Parts: sequence; structure tokens; C-alpha cells
Amino acid sequence: MAVRRGRPRPGRRLPRAGPAGHRRQREPLQPDRRRADQPDPGHRGARGARRRPAARARRLDDGGETLLLLGESRPEFGGSAWASVVHGHLGGLPPRLDLDAERALGGLLASLAADGLVSSAHDLSDGGLAQALTESALRYGVGATVSVDGDPTAALFGESVARAVVTTADAAAVLAAAQAAGVPVTELGTTGGDALVVEGLLELPLDELHTAWSTTLPTLFDTPEAVVGSVPAGAVPTS
Repeated sequence: MAVRRGRPRPGRRLPRAGPAGHRRQREPLQPDRRRADQPDPGHRGARGARRRPAARARRLDDGGETLLLLGESRPEFGGSAWASVVHGHLGGLPPRLDLDAERALGGLLASLAADGLVSSAHDLSDGGLAQALTESALRYGVGATVSVDGDPTAALFGESVARAVVTTADAAAVLAAAQAAGVPVTELGTTGGDALVVEGLLELPLDELHTAWSTTLPTLFDTPEAVVGSVPAGAVPTS
């Protein structure tokens, strides 16, 4: 078979050779070239949202921001860390599942992050509000001053689902967005200082909290009666 030789026809571009003679692969799709109906992975499926700085997960800001609790709190202690630590009991009815509330909260958090309205966010699960505030404060060494209404035990240690704590420099905008999304909001207090303060109840220096947190596992391993899934009454919390 005859092989044609000579120069390529005008206007025809040959593929540029890459390593080992392979054709160069097409460059990946850039974020600003996505179609409007494609989810942006940076915002957990929020469609049509352009990339903006996301919230810094599990972090209190340097201070002076407003702490807001998103979601409805109920006195639900069945299977909770509080019941395990204080009473050595894991039983009862677990917190009521509310998928509609979970969906509304997830959509609100994605929207707040996309609009740059929150500087941090932390979910509430084991240990309730008290544990979420403690973890957030310890991670970056920034305290907070908060107040709670009603029964303080329920407010601090209840484990109702579909809740999160956020910090913001624009509380009014977050409140308006939450109201539009149908998500209850409670203003807790502000960030700052070197202690976690619950007004009228307690003031715990962050150094003291860090010591309790860092000695949890050594204390449990030195306790013969500690077993998986339960903590003896009066022992150090597992969360």
C-alpha cells in the first residue's frame, strides 16, 4: 500500500504528542465553566451556586462574633451521653427523627456558606450543645459566653437531631435566611475570651477543659469496668 508523504494540508492541526507518544488528554472542566445545572462539589450539591469561601468547619472565630443555634431543641435524653455518664444507663427512646427538618437545615447551611454569612459551623450530636461548644472552643483556643433558657440540663445535654451551632458577623442576615427556610434560631451569645462561660451556671477555663479532654482515653483504659458502649457513672465522658 502506498504511503503519502509530504507536508500536512493547510489548516489541519496535528495533535501534540505527550509522554510515550500518547495524545495529550483534554484538560478537566474548570469550576467557572460548569453548566448551571451541575452541582458544585464545594457546596455539597447546592445547584447553580458559584464558588465562594466556605465556612470553616468546627471553628469559633477569633472573637466578637454571634453564636446562633439552628434547629429545635427538645428534652431528649434516650441513649444520650449525659444518661450514660451521669447515670450509667443507655436506653429509652432515642431522639425523634425528622427528615424534613434535616433537609431544611442542610439547605440552609449550604446557602449560608455559599453567601459567606457564617465563619464556622458545628453539628450537635453526642453530648448536645455542651459538647459542640467545647469541641469548637478547644480546637482553636477561643472561648465563648452563652446563656440558655429553661431547663439547663435539657438545653446543654439534650441530643435532638437537625441542629447546628454557627458563628457569624451578620446575625440579622442569618436570622432572615433561617426564617425563610423555616429553621428555628436561638441566639446563644458571643465568641471570645479564654473560658467557656454559661451565664449563671459555670465558667470553665479552656486549659481545664483541654486537660479533661486529653486525659479521656488514658482514664478509660485504666478503668477495668469500662466497656464498649457504656461509661460508669462519674467517669470521664467518652466524647
